[in-house]
Amino acid sequence: MSLHQFTESHSASGYGIINLRYAPNEFVAYSALSWRHLAAQRKQVNTLVEQEHIADLVDETYAATVDPIHYDAFMESWERYIEACISARGVEKLSELQHSPVHAHFARGLQILDRLGRLRKREATAQTLAERAFGIGIVINTHGRILAANQDAIQIAKCAVSKSLRDTTIDADAVDRILAWARPSRKGDDTFLFSPCIVGKDQVSSCLLATRVQLFETLDGEKLTEPQTSVLLSSIDIRLGKPAKEALVQAFGLSLAEADVAAALAGGDAPAEIARNRGSSINTVRTQIKKILRKLDANNIPDLVRILCGFAASYRSERFQGQRPLGTRPSSSSRTAAITLPDGRKLAFVEHGAPNGQPVLFFHNMLYGTVVTDACADALKRQGWRIIAPSRPGFGRSDLNAGPKHGDLVSATARDAAHLLEHLKVTSALVLGHAAGSIYAQRFSILFPQQTDGVLFVSHAPYWRDAFMAHLPRRQRLLAKSTRYAPAALPFITRAGVALIDSGRHDMFIAALHQEVPEDMRALRRPDVYTAVVSGLHHTVRQGSAAFCLDCPLVLTDWSEEASQTEAPVRILNGAGDAVVTIDYINGYVAQRPDAKVTIIDGAGQFLLYSHWPRVIEQLGLLRAQARNKETAGTV
Repeated sequence: MSLHQFTESHSASGYGIINLRYAPNEFVAYSALSWRHLAAQRKQVNTLVEQEHIADLVDETYAATVDPIHYDAFMESWERYIEACISARGVEKLSELQHSPVHAHFARGLQILDRLGRLRKREATAQTLAERAFGIGIVINTHGRILAANQDAIQIAKCAVSKSLRDTTIDADAVDRILAWARPSRKGDDTFLFSPCIVGKDQVSSCLLATRVQLFETLDGEKLTEPQTSVLLSSIDIRLGKPAKEALVQAFGLSLAEADVAAALAGGDAPAEIARNRGSSINTVRTQIKKILRKLDANNIPDLVRILCGFAASYRSERFQGQRPLGTRPSSSSRTAAITLPDGRKLAFVEHGAPNGQPVLFFHNMLYGTVVTDACADALKRQGWRIIAPSRPGFGRSDLNAGPKHGDLVSATARDAAHLLEHLKVTSALVLGHAAGSIYAQRFSILFPQQTDGVLFVSHAPYWRDAFMAHLPRRQRLLAKSTRYAPAALPFITRAGVALIDSGRHDMFIAALHQEVPEDMRALRRPDVYTAVVSGLHHTVRQGSAAFCLDCPLVLTDWSEEASQTEAPVRILNGAGDAVVTIDYINGYVAQRPDAKVTIIDGAGQFLLYSHWPRVIEQLGLLRAQARNKETAGTV
């Protein structure tokens, strides 16, 4: 039966499509509730004000179910409905929202989403990869045959699909280097290559970045069951302008002078030439280069130039859907693993920094996961820190612990972390709670005082008052009100959000949460921060939204009464521009724990962990010294 036939045959009996423009397939048509049923439900609504919003909300509910692009419109409609209910009923009667008639539609929408399943990540085609390249974009097979080319490649390099790379206007020496690197028989595991080149009839100097990619199609467009290795070539500008230099300073902890020297090296200048241009002695420049090598963890100048070229490429490249920007160097300072807990569940974890360094047990946030920036991981390694970051149950690759709820879940998660430390033969550690992870960090310190040397809360403290809701950014405020007054709506709200992220529109999701916070949006313009945030977001939704739903009521609970039970020293690091966790939030916790030491960072928001990671490492050092002083005082 066609969609049109279905609509005509069922309209007489009262069953129809909520809105035909949002119903492109018969499955949604069969799933939509009837308008007669909706009319009956409207009789249950107490006020005319609420009635005005129900039809629009139901419409947008199914729109978001059919196509995630409508998620923001759905959330705006849901917000209007909740605010109308608050206006009509008053907060004291908002518990009635649990029985709202719209929940039947949420439940049906959730069934549809579950029936459809998670969207699989779209396999990239050669042409899409070429089109997304910044500047020249060419995809070749390992023998040099061109599989795809964007307009810049066609116009500047005279590329033609199915022709050889040797038939282009790229100089022969560069082509030889690229094909030697790309050939199938070549041994080695280099994932990218930078090759200076001359391109076009005007003989323009440039540089091509060659990256290995996996494609599921042949030159003729035939789909393959197993991927074949190909090579993406894209042009980059290795000169570092002022904004890129500033990002380099923030990412690797360079001084401005060191960033200038690094940029000159990336541009091909020799140390003697750099000294002459800067009016410095050659010894000064050599000393600066040694410091740059150490901070970037590079072995020599060629390795340094490769890293800087990669940084330039990632800074200029378009942001890919949660993937590491092309040209960035995978950090060797992070490691992933998993253990099996006593009840048979898997607990995945990642370690950042030095394998035998000073241990720090890291409890992650609700949304942004166990990742740190590569520069932070490298700095942790250099400074002798070892971050041990388990994925909490239901996040990342860790199995969901569906039994315990609320406080029992917090304790169960703390015990999981204790098993991990025992498995790793770590007798004690500093404990870091990032944002909502502070709730778990505090509970761990209470249950396992002997394993806790000190506690650091970053961008949060385990404290809450419902009055804070009024001052939250708009989207966070809506989620808080939904959690408090209409928790039955959370499964659909969060599952539809996962569908939006699955569709590759994570930028929409992130913007809705942070667009009102200048410090957060400024931080997101940095490639290292953006990559960490997107990676963490995908860590959160890897298994769906169940774990996030369990966390939501926890962050709206005041845990500060437990503050005095923590024997270890406590420090709090927060951003002055944090619109979610304000200074009132922090002061409320400190009232329960007066000896907690608070540091507020100007220019930082919710992304403090990624944008100001040197200050986080600094606080770990201060906490370690504070813990040692307390231990020494206790033995006197």
